[in-house]
This record gives sequence, C-alpha cells and structure tokens, in this order.
Amino acid sequence: MAVQQVEGVSTSFCDSIRLAFSAETLDAGNLADSLLMAWAECAGYQAPSQEEVKQMAEACCERIRRVIADGTGGDDEEREEGLRRLFTGISRVLRISVGMNPEWMWSHLNERVVDWTRIVDPEPSAISIGLKRLGFRLVGAFVKFYSSTAGPELIEKVGEHILLGFTHQDECVRGLAPFIVGLCAERNGESPKPVYMELIKSSMNLLVTGLQVNSRSTGTRAGTFGEAAQVARENCVSALAKIVRNPEGLVIEVDKILPQWIDALPIEIDVEEVEPSYGLLLELIAR
Repeated sequence: MAVQQVEGVSTSFCDSIRLAFSAETLDAGNLADSLLMAWAECAGYQAPSQEEVKQMAEACCERIRRVIADGTGGDDEEREEGLRRLFTGISRVLRISVGMNPEWMWSHLNERVVDWTRIVDPEPSAISIGLKRLGFRLVGAFVKFYSSTAGPELIEKVGEHILLGFTHQDECVRGLAPFIVGLCAERNGESPKPVYMELIKSSMNLLVTGLQVNSRSTGTRAGTFGEAAQVARENCVSALAKIVRNPEGLVIEVDKILPQWIDALPIEIDVEEVEPSYGLLLELIAR
C-alpha cells in the first residue's frame, strides 16, 4: 500500500473513531473500539501527523470520561470484554502518542496518569482495573520517551504505587510493575534527581521474590493466570539483568540481595527464558 493510501486510511479511521465514540454505546462488538485497534495498527506502519495524534488522544480521554460516567452497569462477561478491548486500544493509541509527542501528551495527561496509577478499589471493577493498567502503561511510556522531564516527576508521585503493584490482585499490574523498574534502570542517569535509583533500591527484594513465581501458580482464572504470572516473572528477571549489568554500575546492596537470592533456590525456570536467572546470579556473585 502506498504511503498516501496509508495516510488516507489512518485519517479516515481517526475521523470515524471520533464520531463513533460520541455516539455508540459500549458493548463487546463496538465498532469504535474495533476501529481504534485498526488505527493503532496503521500508526505502527505510517506515523500519523502531530494533529492527528492530538485528536486521537483527546478522543480517547473523552471516551474514558464517558465510560466512567456510565459506571460499571454490572460487569457481565460481555461488558467486561467490551471494556477490555476498549482499554487495550486506548492504551496502544496513547502510548503511540506519547512516543510521537511526549511534551504535548505530558501537558494534557500528567494529572490523569497519576490518578489512574494511584487507583485503589476495594472491590475492583473492569473499569478500575482497566484504568490502573492504563496508568501503569503510561508511566512506562513517559519514562521511556520523556525520561529527563516527565519520568522523574511521575516516579516521585507514584513510586509507592509501583511497588505495591508487585503484589496487586490483577496479574497484568503485577507484570507491569517490574517492567517499569526495568525501564528506570535503563534510564537511570538521565534524571537530575535520584528517583529512579530510589525506586530500584526499594524494589530489589520484590524483584528477587518475583523470580520464584512460576507457571504453576494458582489463580482465579485457570489457563490465563499461569501465562500472566510467567510474564511477570520474566519482567523481574529482565529488570534484574538491567540492574546487575548496568555499565555505569548501579549502586545496589549486593551483600543484602545475594543471600536472599540464594535462599530462594532452587528457582524453577523456563528453558526458553531470555535472561537465565542462574546466569545473573553468577554475575552478581562475581561483583
């Protein structure tokens, strides 16, 4: 498909989504949410214009406001599926938008991201979980794409909630927490404030504990929890790899972490894991 054709399709999707978002009700077969996913796919092949990014971000935020105003309406399976698709699509679009125009996105989303990340719901609904996941994913996006400005401010405000995410009831949030720590390890040194380092130090015990999670973990949803638990574990391994192998030498308390890591042995591992945890342990011992 020619570049001009892709641009035309992307713009058409953008216009259609904005119109549908303002008219359609929320259900599992919602046209607007399907178009949202399609627009995100188009954006992956052909970068949209700055104006289109702004329009899509505003449309997504308006859709979120409308969903919150409508309430849960009873979280039956069909509605949960509709909300899952909606938040998945919105998350992809907003992360794409942060990557393309982080300064504008930060000026329009920073307060919302903090609120979403801090959500504490004693009786979690599909909406509160969707917003919590969205907040965590956007924290990661800002740390990745706007690390020197937005990242430190966000981590200062939501660092405690990132740590709580390691033991959150939602399996996706449990996987996103170590992912964010790994990003902070990558970006450490870009911030004039030591907030990344503080989060890394505070999460070391949690990361090592996360190594012990395996695919046989039990959960509320058989067949899905195991995979999510494995993703969370792999994110812990990945974050530890970035910390242990940091070329600038992250200051970690090896004498404190090493005994805990050894006490956790034997750790069941996936034979296909990208970052073998036993290899990391040997590297840590060598330090």
